[in-house]
Amino acid sequence: MNKKLVVGGLGCVAAVGLLVAAVGLGFYVYWTSPTYSLRQVRKAVDDRDLARFEKYVDVRAICDSGVDRWLADSSSAAGAGGAKWERALGAAAVMLMKPAMVDGIQEEIRKAVQEGRVDVDGESRVELNIDEVVKDSHGALVWLVMPGRRLDPPRASDARVQIRMRDMGTYWQAYEVVKLEGFDDETRRR
Repeated sequence: MNKKLVVGGLGCVAAVGLLVAAVGLGFYVYWTSPTYSLRQVRKAVDDRDLARFEKYVDVRAICDSGVDRWLADSSSAAGAGGAKWERALGAAAVMLMKPAMVDGIQEEIRKAVQEGRVDVDGESRVELNIDEVVKDSHGALVWLVMPGRRLDPPRASDARVQIRMRDMGTYWQAYEVVKLEGFDDETRRR
């Protein structure tokens, strides 16, 4: 046997092996990324697969933190006017209603996924674009953009939601609404 041929063949085998390993690692990194998990949420909605949806979204925690964020944003906007006791009374009333609000929202989300009420005429009502994904020591912060034209009622500008996701080992799960932007009445189309 020719020694050069054997060494060349072994080099080719090693190169192919490294290429296969690199491609496999790339797929693994993508399949275990927040972006892939968010795409699985979309697929679960399209397939009306509530179990898969709830794997990637902690519905209760998202609803709870979403209501908290909305209430905080609403109370800070309303806090500019009115007496201090009126704001305190309003905040107390809203806090009494919060559990019912959270329960109602999460039930509607589950029904919408199961019954396919997220689609209109075969086209998904929900259009979420992944704007930014930043991993940190607490998981991942993700900005999602919802085009204003697709919101109900339509808005002149896009709305943005920042969510936090936690690493579940082989997938990521959305569990907290961190910020809401563009949902206020001023951005509605007139």
